[in-house]
Amino acid sequence: IEYFCRSYLNGKTPNPCVECNRTVKFGHLLELANDLGADHIATGHYARIWRDRRTGSYVLKKGVDREKEQSYFLYSLSPEQLSHSLCPLGEMTKKETRRLAQSFGLHVSDKPGSQDICFISNGDYRKFLAERYPELSRPGPIVDRQGHVLGDHQGIFSFTVGQRKGLGVSAADPLYVLSINAGANTVTVGKREELLKDRITVKQINWIDSDKAAEPVELTVKVRYRHPDVPATISRRDDDAAEVTFTEPQIVTAPGQSAVFYNDDLVVGGGIIE
Repeated sequence: IEYFCRSYLNGKTPNPCVECNRTVKFGHLLELANDLGADHIATGHYARIWRDRRTGSYVLKKGVDREKEQSYFLYSLSPEQLSHSLCPLGEMTKKETRRLAQSFGLHVSDKPGSQDICFISNGDYRKFLAERYPELSRPGPIVDRQGHVLGDHQGIFSFTVGQRKGLGVSAADPLYVLSINAGANTVTVGKREELLKDRITVKQINWIDSDKAAEPVELTVKVRYRHPDVPATISRRDDDAAEVTFTEPQIVTAPGQSAVFYNDDLVVGGGIIE
């Protein structure tokens, strides 16, 4: 929760599920499992964990159900964490899971899927943030790339890069949030094509397949959960960062979100978009 709030304080849009998986579910929970003498933890993620027979290490792959597959949220796990984890739904579709649940008489068999953040009960993350950090509600200007003031905002936490609706300003052409400057307390807007990027910097890198980290490598990259993989070249900058150069310019999701690298079905690694 602290990570979630401080990301917004810094003008970024966090992905709390990725951080929760890294620190809580596959961090503290795995430690608890070890203390209890359990060999594994099992989760309902639609992803597959395989043991590479050639190297003996554990790898992460996309789930069979491409509509629901969730490897995107697990890229930050280490081979050691993967070796003590099970994803029994990874080889199944969600429809098959529901049918099984129904056959077992489980009352959640027809439960709707949820997109909500689990620690925000009413779904209103803006209210949640404003109550915890009143300073987030500091008014400031909405500007274009030339610095012209187009309107005012009531807190940068109400905006995310790529957002179109609810900007509070009008123009002849649709406007999108291009960037958020926490230091200056400004939100910059512009046309959709101004969101296109040739390359991005990704930090807090986790390489599941460390062999791919040694030199520039051509992979595919997913820059948001519901976004298809796109071809790109990944160039390592240091132990913590890499530059992603897209084959074709992309509309990239907000800083603070995750970029995940794939080699076909195999998750090579990923990190946080800077």
